[in-house]
Amino acid sequence: MHYYEMVPKNNKGKMMHSLSYFGGKTGVKGMCFLPKRVCNVTDCEIARSFHLYSDHIAPVSYSVPRKSKLFQIDIFPDTYAGQPSMSAADWASGENKPPVKMSMDPKKKGDAAAGGIKIQSKADLMKENAELKKRVAALEAEVKALKMDNGAA
Repeated sequence: MHYYEMVPKNNKGKMMHSLSYFGGKTGVKGMCFLPKRVCNVTDCEIARSFHLYSDHIAPVSYSVPRKSKLFQIDIFPDTYAGQPSMSAADWASGENKPPVKMSMDPKKKGDAAAGGIKIQSKADLMKENAELKKRVAALEAEVKALKMDNGAA
């Protein structure tokens, strides 16, 4: 898989520059690109995908070769935030709203301007997961108690 950069050439057309390519030694049965918001902007990763092989799944990263580790606004415009911009009822009634977008700039992630999206660390996600598991266990115990009460009556 080859990927290119399109740049204007003297306002008379476009010119393509080869950036890089990915080639595997075995055939790919399928692939799926992840949302742009998961890309590592400090490494100029412009896309990430999972490739399905006959015996495993492998992540593949596509990066633009840049010397600077600073945020590159030209290759990371605001992207879809993963949140709906309206409810199904709003859509069914004929409303039309643009998608909720977020900034890819690490300094702006989580700001109100970025759509209120906060990218959580692995530790934060693990803590939230543990709390949710405790909540599920408590709710399951409550359901079990209610079933016993209804069965006894």
